[in-house]
Amino acid sequence: MRNPPLRGGFARKRSENRRPDPSVDNAAYKLYKKFMTGRELIRLLEGYGWAPARVQGSHHIFVKGEETLVVPVHGKKDLHKGTVEAIKKKGGLK
Repeated sequence: MRNPPLRGGFARKRSENRRPDPSVDNAAYKLYKKFMTGRELIRLLEGYGWAPARVQGSHHIFVKGEETLVVPVHGKKDLHKGTVEAIKKKGGLK
């Protein structure tokens, strides 16, 4: 018994869009992902020299020099694209 096509055969689940391409072996690939969790973004920031200062609830505060950066971590939920882009921009990753 075959599974019926999803919405004409072209719809994808959101989780399928965020799977890394196994053929790409490049650390910079993470900078161009559409969706990221808070944990993935934290690992990326730590690689660029941001140090964790404290945690207030689900918000992780990072410090680098005089600058501070807040990263929300809500379990395995993806952050919104605009939130990820703003944190990357303030963190100097863009």
